[in-house]
Amino acid sequence: MKTPRSVLVFSVAGCLSSTLCATALASTAAAADTSASVSLLQQPSLQATVTKAQGSGTAPIVPSPAALVLTASKGKTAVGSLTLKKSSSDQHTYYLSTNQSWVWMNPPYGSTQTITSETDQLVITAQTANLAVGTHLATVYVVDSGPNNFTNMLRIPVSLTVTAEAVAPPPPPAPPAAAPAPKPVVLTPPPPPTPVVASPPPAPVAVPPPPAPAPPAPTLVPSSGIVTSPLALTLTAAKGQTAVGTLALRKGGTNQHSYSLSTNQSWVWMNPPYGSTQTITTETDQLVITVQTGNLAAGTHSAVIYIVESGPNNFSNMLRIPVTLTVTATPVKTTPPTPPAPPAAVTPTPKPVAVTPPPPPTPVVVPPPPAPVAVPPPPAPAPPAPTPVATGPIQATPVALSLSSTNAVGTLTLRKPGTDQHVYSLSASQSWVWMNPPYGSAQTITTETDQIVITAQPTGLAAGTYTAVVYIVESGPNNFSNTLRIPITFTVTGGQTASAKPGTPTQPAVSTPPPPPPPPVQTTPSASTSTSSPKTASATVSWNANSESDLAGYRVYVGTKSGSYGFVGPFEVTNRTSFTIANLPTGTTYFFAVSAFDKSGNESAKSAEVSKSLF
Repeated sequence: MKTPRSVLVFSVAGCLSSTLCATALASTAAAADTSASVSLLQQPSLQATVTKAQGSGTAPIVPSPAALVLTASKGKTAVGSLTLKKSSSDQHTYYLSTNQSWVWMNPPYGSTQTITSETDQLVITAQTANLAVGTHLATVYVVDSGPNNFTNMLRIPVSLTVTAEAVAPPPPPAPPAAAPAPKPVVLTPPPPPTPVVASPPPAPVAVPPPPAPAPPAPTLVPSSGIVTSPLALTLTAAKGQTAVGTLALRKGGTNQHSYSLSTNQSWVWMNPPYGSTQTITTETDQLVITVQTGNLAAGTHSAVIYIVESGPNNFSNMLRIPVTLTVTATPVKTTPPTPPAPPAAVTPTPKPVAVTPPPPPTPVVVPPPPAPVAVPPPPAPAPPAPTPVATGPIQATPVALSLSSTNAVGTLTLRKPGTDQHVYSLSASQSWVWMNPPYGSAQTITTETDQIVITAQPTGLAAGTYTAVVYIVESGPNNFSNTLRIPITFTVTGGQTASAKPGTPTQPAVSTPPPPPPPPVQTTPSASTSTSSPKTASATVSWNANSESDLAGYRVYVGTKSGSYGFVGPFEVTNRTSFTIANLPTGTTYFFAVSAFDKSGNESAKSAEVSKSLF
């Protein structure tokens, strides 16, 4: 394991403060001799973590409980809650992930959260539908980052016991009735009659008044959870067409709940989008469902929309909304029959003409020529109809990725023509596909070039070839929508074992970035007022390459506050030791740090931080 000795040097397209650069380099060089990298393969003790945090002038995030033990019967879900706290008042960021796809998280997998002095709740929902009866293990990872390069990874073990569905035993059979044995009858003479003594009538008995009726049972107040209307959607569309339905979400009470959205079928599109997290108090939220029939055969198809809800006092609930889609065959346009030809005209037989001598000729009077008529000029031609400008879809390069154990990281480049803004959300069909930007996030694109970094995680995979699909669900103006499907092939070779994390990047090299591209020129109708785009610049961070044999790449972190890197990124970089961050607004000081990660997903500590002001 290398001890990181990192000094980042970077250049910026624009005016840079040399005084700040000198100060930053001096401080990072001094810090490099005393910083120690944290192994991500071994959970440090709480005391060691606290001591390390105190050395950075902060306090670590502490989970409660330290482990979760859940139980659910087959086909049901089990829910647990983790409380995250820290004793200092400075701000930390933390990143959430897990190593098993049956663990659902809220806040969602791949998201980055912040914490200061408040208490955060992490709701864990275990899905048993695809699990066998027995005990299953998983780990929830919370990667904690704080000031002065403090980093720590929490590992919360999750144990799930899946039991078989309970079957009520049948009631025991009733025992057969035993016939009593007849007793012998003894005949005795009747006794002499006893004289009857008339007794006085009994005293009247006081009848108490009827008891007062019991008070009515208290009315149960329904839960304040989210309720959907309708409870299911039934849609119909012809092949190649779309169908749209709407769900109304309401809840009782005035406290705020949050909910995340997902579905189990790629032909279901959602607005708000798949993977997003929304909030609801007393208002009514609308969820618009659009079904895409382009890749579906004629017939009936089923899907489920999942709404994972959480509220105060560890309240959590999952709504499942069934969606039934009937795809009909594309109607065939029939050409109307040609009308029959009209019957042939019958020429009447001519009548005999009587021949008479012609009358004498009448003298012809020649009238004067008519006055000339003014001919109006032809009307001006109508202006041509405006040519509609079709919006341009996002195009991905390459159209497929082929990864292996020795090269487990690939990059997709996204571009689109035109200057209008599109929104796209990201997802994948397999849990071993990691994405940056993360799974479920929504991004925007206009004229810039976006990059999606795909990392294949071999942990838990046997040697062989695996396939997955990355989905890019795009929407734009005038109801434009499109889904890109990027096939991913991942080949795992034998003998792959997890190794220690790579060392922190060290010894940078200086490079000059190219200037940022000019802003797109847009032709718009003249208006009384106009706005100008904010001035931006770009910064290039560079470092020396690490020497580990299983190195997969580097992550570049960017922030506007020391120790907090949530402004953009992190950006994953492979096959090079520099990275340019474009379109950074000027007039701000930015803070940069770099870490390295290997093919097993282990990440080094961040390098010493450097900062720069852009003007």
